[in-house]
Amino acid sequence: MTPEIVEISFKGNKRVPYFNPKEIKVKPGDWVIVEAEKGIDLGQVNKVGRLVALFEIKGDPKNIIRRAVDEDLAKLKENRKEEALAFTVAREKIKKHNLNMKLVDVEYQFDRN
Repeated sequence: MTPEIVEISFKGNKRVPYFNPKEIKVKPGDWVIVEAEKGIDLGQVNKVGRLVALFEIKGDPKNIIRRAVDEDLAKLKENRKEEALAFTVAREKIKKHNLNMKLVDVEYQFDRN
């Protein structure tokens, strides 16, 4: 039997389908820890089940690992603060070195990989 499919939202409104092989009870708005290309990440449940299955899924979805706990959400908040600092530093270096580029965003994956 194919595991339930859950759409997870990340920073920048990026939405990605994930399998829920452990059948963790989740609903839209819940925060979860998921497998990432390198390590783990934290995202918010957007859609669950058949609503997600109606859309074409490209590639091989990764898995939800577990529900997020308060410490995970605190780490996300800290990462967002660090992203703002990294954005400022990067923008200053771009200007200092007269680089022909525009910095759009800075994002730390949950586990900082």
